[in-house]
Amino acid sequence: MIYGGQPCDNSRDAHVTLADLPLEILLMVLSFLSLTDIVEVSLTCRQLRSITKFGGLWEALSRDHYGVISRDPNLEEIYKRVLAPYGVLLGTWIRDDYPVGGLLHVKFKAGAIVGSNWRPHPALGQPLKKTNIFRISVENHRTVIACSIDEGKIHECRIETETGTQGVAFVTECICPSLHSSSTFVKCKWIEASK
Repeated sequence: MIYGGQPCDNSRDAHVTLADLPLEILLMVLSFLSLTDIVEVSLTCRQLRSITKFGGLWEALSRDHYGVISRDPNLEEIYKRVLAPYGVLLGTWIRDDYPVGGLLHVKFKAGAIVGSNWRPHPALGQPLKKTNIFRISVENHRTVIACSIDEGKIHECRIETETGTQGVAFVTECICPSLHSSSTFVKCKWIEASK
């Protein structure tokens, strides 16, 4: 027990506190909390703050909440700025208004969430064509949502999630549409492929 038997710095009574729990149990308790609640716990005392900085906590949260396996040294910040707000996008989506079809596969790769569109090749009988259309990452302690990764003209875009009676959907919208060679991905609504 790392913190067993040692009350938090600001506790003088004989009551058992969270910090008295064995580390493994405390990490399990924290894994059930929301990001907001974990931040609140970290503000209660120095010992709990140091536990919330423990990389194993963020590895467990990333794995349990989003299926992401990562040992990135910046995983706490990635979790807070990328996974918590945009982790709902991980998975496979279809375009709501695209007549030819195509799938959007959103995955976690190298510390970022990347959205890759797979659509039919113009020449029938050819493999599907892959285009990376957005990337959500952390740069200089801020969340960056980049558009048009494969066209080489990287710029910012917006992503907004919607929750309705038919489940989750999201919209990607380019801030600089003039930088695109076509209007195919300037503004798209994506719905869950399983719906």
